Amino acid sequence: MKITIDTKWVEAIEDFDTETKVVLYEAIFDYMSDKEVNLPDDTWKMFAILQPMLDEEKFKRIRIAERSRANGAKGGRKKTTKEVKE
Repeated sequence: MKITIDTKWVEAIEDFDTETKVVLYEAIFDYMSDKEVNLPDDTWKMFAILQPMLDEEKFKRIRIAERSRANGAKGGRKKTTKEVKE
């Protein structure tokens, strides 16, 4: 799976101490990988602010996958044949 890190997430986390940053980044990776996220209360508040942005990215990825799957079921991109000019 591919996870795109948005600069908004980095900006939101950059002022925290290193330990809190690591916990938040791990929580982001777990959440985007559909794993359970367990955080202390103070860190959970920050994660709750990031969660709508993470959901938007997750749903965008799902929509793209569904569109690609539907296009693949239709046969995908049509092959073009180039005529050779003499």
